[in-house]
Amino acid sequence: MLGWFHENNTTIYALLVVALIVLGVVWFRTKDRRIQHGFLGLAALLVGLILFDKFGPLSPGRQMRQKITAMAGAVKLNKMDVITQHVADRFEYEGLNKEAMTRTVQGFINSGDLSEIVVWDFEQPEVTLGKGKIAFKAKPKGNAIPGEYYFRCVAQFVLEADGQWRMNTFEIFTQPHGHLVRIPQMPLP
Repeated sequence: MLGWFHENNTTIYALLVVALIVLGVVWFRTKDRRIQHGFLGLAALLVGLILFDKFGPLSPGRQMRQKITAMAGAVKLNKMDVITQHVADRFEYEGLNKEAMTRTVQGFINSGDLSEIVVWDFEQPEVTLGKGKIAFKAKPKGNAIPGEYYFRCVAQFVLEADGQWRMNTFEIFTQPHGHLVRIPQMPLP
């Protein structure tokens, strides 16, 4: 819908604030009522956009970011139900379906090999009819993970019948070299 706004809102807000400052200074110096009306109109527009951004519909990219962040946070809290609610029923990774992946991730968490995942640096999502892809950086933490490793992940999402975007699969690449990696100890076909 208005994905362009949700994906670029920081830039839009910065431009509006700069315009408000310029209009405010000009109005303060000239006391011209037309400038004052422009200032007030621009301020009302800024407030309206902030409210729309906060309470309006989520763009697909923003929904994907929120779900990835929620899944990463759920690892630390050991809440597999939060993770699985954001995974598509037709999920598939290296031959594992949703149920098998859930058991595998739960095993990593229970053993202490995975205790937390930190995510950041989300890239611009690619969205087509019912499918989406978003890349981001991720740093897993746990007993078996050296401290300096982090990865670039590419998560693929599908739009399901209930209108929610859910993760369908993902790929993990080393940083900074970009080599495709498979999660260690995964039972591969």
